Amino acid sequence: PGRNVEIERHLYEERHAAVTEYVRANGIDRLEVGSERDRVCVVSAGKSYADVREALAGLRVGDEALRRAGIRLVHVGLVYPLDAASVRGLVGGAERVIVVEEKRGFLEDQVRAALLDLGRPVEVVGKRDASGRPLFPVQGGMDPDAVAERLGPLLVGLLGEPERAAVERRLEELAHARRRADSPLVVRTPNYCSGCPHSTSTRLAPGQVAWGSPGCHSFASVIEQPERHIEAMTQLGGEGLPWIGLSPFTDRRHIVQNVGDGSLFHSSYLNIRFCVAAGVDITFKVLFNGFVANTGAQEAVGGKSVVDLARLLALEGVTRVAVVTKTPRTYRRARLPGSVTLHPVSDIERVGAELAALGGVTVLVYDETCANERRRRQKRGLLAPPDRFVLINERVCEGCGDCGRVSNCMSLEEVETGLGPKTRIHASSCNQDFSCLAGNCPAFATVRTATGTGYAPRRAPELDGLELPEPAVKVRPEGPYRVVIPGVGGTGVITINAVLATAFAHDGWQLWSYDQTGAAQKWGPVLSSLVLTPPGHPFVHRGSPAGRADLYLAFDPVSATAPANLERCDPARTAAVVNTTPFATGEMVRDVAVRPSKDALVAAIGRRVDERRLVPVAARQLAEAFLGNHQMANVVAVGAAYQAGMLPVRAESIEAALGLNGVAVEENRRAFRLGRWWVHDPAAVSAALADRMPSDPFGPGAPPGALGSRHQQRQAASLLAGVDLDDATRAVVEPRALDLVGYQGPRWASRYVDFVAGVAERTRTHGLADSGVAAAVAVSLHKLMSYKDEYEVARLYRDPSWKRHVSSTFETPVSVSLHLHPPVLRRLGLRRKIALGPWSAPALALLTRMRVVRGTPFDPFGATPHRREERALISWYRELVSDALERLPGAGSGDPGLDAPSADAAVLLEIARLPEAIRGYDDLKHSRAETARHRGAELLGSLASAARRPVATRPDRWEG
Repeated sequence: PGRNVEIERHLYEERHAAVTEYVRANGIDRLEVGSERDRVCVVSAGKSYADVREALAGLRVGDEALRRAGIRLVHVGLVYPLDAASVRGLVGGAERVIVVEEKRGFLEDQVRAALLDLGRPVEVVGKRDASGRPLFPVQGGMDPDAVAERLGPLLVGLLGEPERAAVERRLEELAHARRRADSPLVVRTPNYCSGCPHSTSTRLAPGQVAWGSPGCHSFASVIEQPERHIEAMTQLGGEGLPWIGLSPFTDRRHIVQNVGDGSLFHSSYLNIRFCVAAGVDITFKVLFNGFVANTGAQEAVGGKSVVDLARLLALEGVTRVAVVTKTPRTYRRARLPGSVTLHPVSDIERVGAELAALGGVTVLVYDETCANERRRRQKRGLLAPPDRFVLINERVCEGCGDCGRVSNCMSLEEVETGLGPKTRIHASSCNQDFSCLAGNCPAFATVRTATGTGYAPRRAPELDGLELPEPAVKVRPEGPYRVVIPGVGGTGVITINAVLATAFAHDGWQLWSYDQTGAAQKWGPVLSSLVLTPPGHPFVHRGSPAGRADLYLAFDPVSATAPANLERCDPARTAAVVNTTPFATGEMVRDVAVRPSKDALVAAIGRRVDERRLVPVAARQLAEAFLGNHQMANVVAVGAAYQAGMLPVRAESIEAALGLNGVAVEENRRAFRLGRWWVHDPAAVSAALADRMPSDPFGPGAPPGALGSRHQQRQAASLLAGVDLDDATRAVVEPRALDLVGYQGPRWASRYVDFVAGVAERTRTHGLADSGVAAAVAVSLHKLMSYKDEYEVARLYRDPSWKRHVSSTFETPVSVSLHLHPPVLRRLGLRRKIALGPWSAPALALLTRMRVVRGTPFDPFGATPHRREERALISWYRELVSDALERLPGAGSGDPGLDAPSADAAVLLEIARLPEAIRGYDDLKHSRAETARHRGAELLGSLASAARRPVATRPDRWEG
């Protein structure tokens, strides 16, 4: 009662009696009959209708403006079957109908058909405009900004002057935001969890082609490695069926179809029978992990054991069933049919190739439990806790990435050390899969701990007694305050968004929260948005459109550099808190060449936000160093944002919300205070952090004497006495010279020091003292002169620093096993590594003492091709650097006043750094050495001097 109602004239005339009865029954005071006809009708349904409303709100076009302009919005509730009469009545006298919907024009086609009976022309546009050009996209999805960009130009001519100006301004803002978009440095895509058996089960033999279907293995569609990539996807329950129709019309004889055990028992088992009946050549590769992992780890309904499944498949007429498992012993007493074979996991690619060669329908069953579910059960006490862990000797590691290529494990993280990038096990996410041991690298060991113990617990930080002053709030929102939170799936981004929403609601704010997840729980990108309306202001129910973010809370700098996310920022408006220690993407794990620097990621974000209000915080590093848990990183970033004055809410409300979450409450509160402490006193936090980080004898600020015995230290000091080096170069040379004394003796280290000193002198002569060339040569030459042969690997495993590393990493280590692939056994045909336990210590000690014969005629390993090449690389590099220095302007002229051009200095620095890319062992190292040689020849030819002389690349004897 007391309401005013407006109704269109044609509806009033058509349904006069019904309208009159409604007015009388509902006590309507006033009925206003609208215009004869609207000029434009916008039809949409579901999410698209919400996008239209939000797009118009962003364009500042309200309902009154629409009414004056003759623009009607129609929200369709039932999309199919569409009521044609209702459509004609709702469209009324409109001359143009705009249909807004995602994907194909399903609604548009029905609207167009319904309007054919109107007896007058009505222009209907949607997927294409009146000229046939694309309008609303068919592919991908749409958001309010995308709708505004397409709908705004269609409506702007109908609007009044104030609204027209607002629409034009917003369209220009959107266009400007799109123009500012940079190409991403790296793209975050979903990947398998750490230790996921799919990383092994999806491996293909060379030349094979695989298909996928819904499930975790579908992530192989975004994995570019040929040995894991899937070319096509079927629907759930359609696995393998398209091959029946396709196979007669292609030259390809055989394909592989991936399928999970959940899908198999749900609906795909019959497809195997169908393929047998059709007589096609196909291998069904079944991952038998015991759970429907992609939808919450439910048990497969109707599931059977591997043995029962193998028997059934044999009865169906399958040519061969191969069961691959890490524990073949568990099948010793199983009664398997004659057509079923059993294999270790190391043979999975060979077995796949054999099944393809057999013809007909074959099945490979990989029996391995879901890694995440196994870990959950261990935490709940349903399974025994692990007592065997992988540890990498970072001195032995070359940082080549072969372990990541083989295992595709997200717990293999790259870390920067004084000896360059190395690989480290990310302890808090590792699921003890052990597939990384297959990498062609002697740096991997396994540590067995006492029952019930594992990684050494971190010393909890003393934060409760810290005096943390309340920050000055640097934002005073008069209208909505928009927070955009890009992060990594599986790290609690959505939980943090809910915690913040709860905290603001506790303080009286009105809010709107939205999470975009997709497959983000598998290391993929996730984006959360929070729109906050201050108490007493009109509530805003909108997301974060382009250029309107007030706070960019970047939990993951990789996801934060995605153009679609950065478009929400504006340098004149957006403050940012950026976690500078990101998680790697799947592609970065599989290929170490895909590795953008942290500085580059932060700089890309800084260009799109207000750099004066950008707060970098090493959130993940702080969380792991102080709390031992990477899951706390996002809470640390929230604490930094609060202390920087960017979250206008009380600290008590945030901590109360963390308490309501009910999970690791005290740990979360410590993480929040840790982030606050970082902003309040970064120097104190940095000092405390350095105290907790493992010492790096080759890193900056390393304590003297961290390497070698006292006798070796005296020998190295005498080599460096009187050598003219600047401070930066000396800091690089000193620990490396000491290391080479231990590697092969003082004569070997003397060759190193003398060459670096000569380079330093030559660069000073050419005015390049500050170019960093001498320091780069010091790093590269040490790398080549300390190549890791059998003697050096043994020495590094006997080094006291390795024992300290083991004892500091684990609570109660019992034994250590080294996983090596000795060249002698490799030449005898052994294709896998062997584990050398504590009993191998005497052999390692003997090898360490035998290093005196390295490179001599008495060296039992020195004649192998790889060792000969490693010796040759030392001479190649020395000759390359010397020749490059000779080609600089003024070389040999006696005129030290001729400075090298800056371009030549850059080339010389790149030459000096070439060996940094020669990483890995055996064939991998050889291929990268070949690349470095070719690049060295190109760079040498680009130098300015006309002098040319041949570069020695293959000396055949040991020098020195």
